[in-house]
Amino acid sequence: MCRPPGGATVLSMESVGGIFGSLEAADRARRMLVESGLAPNRIVVLPPGTSAAALGGLPGHDVDDDRFLFAHALDLGAAVVMALADDPEQAAVARAALADAEAEPMDEVCARWWRSVRAGEERFWRDAGDATEFAEEAFRQGFIAAQRPSSRGRPYTEVMEDAQHRSPWTGASEAFRAGYERGRTWAEAHGRGRGAPAHA
Repeated sequence: MCRPPGGATVLSMESVGGIFGSLEAADRARRMLVESGLAPNRIVVLPPGTSAAALGGLPGHDVDDDRFLFAHALDLGAAVVMALADDPEQAAVARAALADAEAEPMDEVCARWWRSVRAGEERFWRDAGDATEFAEEAFRQGFIAAQRPSSRGRPYTEVMEDAQHRSPWTGASEAFRAGYERGRTWAEAHGRGRGAPAHA
């Protein structure tokens, strides 16, 4: 999976976000966030079909590793709720509120995204390694690494050290490198390469 399980994802130390199946569900989540103590002007609801470019102006200054999942969800007709908390404690309250509002678990969102791209990529991890589960997982982790804003548009040689630190058991493999290069191609094809808005 892309991130730890749960209905919401931490975007930065004090920012949270959740994915919902409809705009009505997202509006309900917004109300629950306000009831939990968040200021209304620190909550953003993105309706289905919102451009990925809008994600670059969301609350919080840190760029999040999961923004490509939010953009993918918006493309598929889901709504996204983002909120900026005052501190980590309030962020925890906000995450709980989003979970109570039935935000989609991020591991499920990630698994669904990977299924949408997997068939077109299988031959590449087979070419890079073999048909084992390790080869696929290493390739997938490399593919995901290429979606991170800090990696966007950069060749593997420039991010290799960080990649191996983040994924010590897969980052040094040929399948991971192949996944990273294919992930770059995918990001660029979806308008999320170097110079694109801060979301893939």
